[in-house]
Amino acid sequence: MRRANIKMNGLMYKDYLVIEDLADVLEYHKVEFSNKVKLSKEEIEERAKTWYKSHDASNLTNVAEFTANFHETNPLDELTMLHAKVMCDQFKDILADKKLAINKKGGYFSIKPSESPEYEWLSEYKFTSEDIVISKWPGGSHFYAKIGTIDVVDKDGNVKWNARWEARKAAVDFLRTL
Repeated sequence: MRRANIKMNGLMYKDYLVIEDLADVLEYHKVEFSNKVKLSKEEIEERAKTWYKSHDASNLTNVAEFTANFHETNPLDELTMLHAKVMCDQFKDILADKKLAINKKGGYFSIKPSESPEYEWLSEYKFTSEDIVISKWPGGSHFYAKIGTIDVVDKDGNVKWNARWEARKAAVDFLRTL
């Protein structure tokens, strides 16, 4: 699993994660995609309390809410089904000998064995404490942390904290694992 700029069919796709096997798909879903789902879940719960709709933790939130409105179901149930569907579709693509190209928001496309894109492999990210960003949604009560484009998750699976210093400490601890 590496990052690359991909040139294909006359188009340039910048900074995509290239996945070539099932182990990498599982790792991606265990870490990156699960964090996006967790943030979307929290956003759905927050929206239910405040009706605040001016930000999106992830594109998944809007899709889950749209689908829930259409089916007249719970957005959290739709989010769970969406996650399962994306993971199954990605497994099918890998088993069909396709590669996955996944952008930072979780959107992806598959690359067939017959296609011959050009890859410009990017160097591995080397993060420092200067790459830590602590944020808080307008009107929100929790703090979130990112290192570069990666959502910070502490050892207990938390992605939000009650105090800025707690988020910063979690980010520093998380940084050591990268």
